[in-house]
Amino acid sequence: MIEVFDENIPIYIQIMDLIKKQMISKEILPGDKLPSVRDMSKHLEVNSKHRAESLHRNGA
Repeated sequence: MIEVFDENIPIYIQIMDLIKKQMISKEILPGDKLPSVRDMSKHLEVNSKHRAESLHRNGA
């Protein structure tokens, strides 16, 4: 999956928004485990630092 990111919004915020959208659309269900930082980073083609930061800043 190649996600097109808006360069005017920090990537970590966009990743968190993507995860929230997946929860709302039931792609991610309660109790589901999120992919590892490494796996999600490869999937989104972003640096793993951005995904880790998105989770840290949102209390996950």
